[in-house]
Amino acid sequence: MSEQPDENIPSCSPDVLPREHLPAQETDKSQLSLSYREGPITPDELREYNELVPGFAQDYLNEVIREVQHHRDIELKKIEIEKAELVQEGEIVRVQERIFRSNQHRSVLGSISGSIIALAAICSATFLGFNGHKEVAIAVVGSLAAVSVIIYGTDAYNKSRQKELETRESDDEAKKLGGGNY
Repeated sequence: MSEQPDENIPSCSPDVLPREHLPAQETDKSQLSLSYREGPITPDELREYNELVPGFAQDYLNEVIREVQHHRDIELKKIEIEKAELVQEGEIVRVQERIFRSNQHRSVLGSISGSIIALAAICSATFLGFNGHKEVAIAVVGSLAAVSVIIYGTDAYNKSRQKELETRESDDEAKKLGGGNY
């Protein structure tokens, strides 16, 4: 079956139709307007709103004033909290300094007392040794050595514990400041 050209359509190239055979174009003449603004309502808009809703302008202004006062109150509370934290930190520092001085004082007194006791033990052991009590003199010197080892071990343990606490405190402080995952 062969195709016969339609007599109603004028002949032209196969891929181009004459303009009169094209469907009519519709044009849309509507417009869309969009505006964005941050901030208070302009006086003209406020007037228009007030005409639509009597008393709107006064209510709006009262709300703006309440909002500003609310933000001020929040800022004042933040400042008060920061001041309280600074005062608390100052008190903590003073207590820590007092503890540090007390520990230093105790350490000096302990060193002096330990030196006096060790010197007395050595003098006693020497006196006992010269007076024929060598076994007792050896026992006194041995006891002195044992006490020295205990004191040294306790001091070493306390220093390592103090380092561990300082490391933990610095890690905790870094976490508070947002220093990452630990």
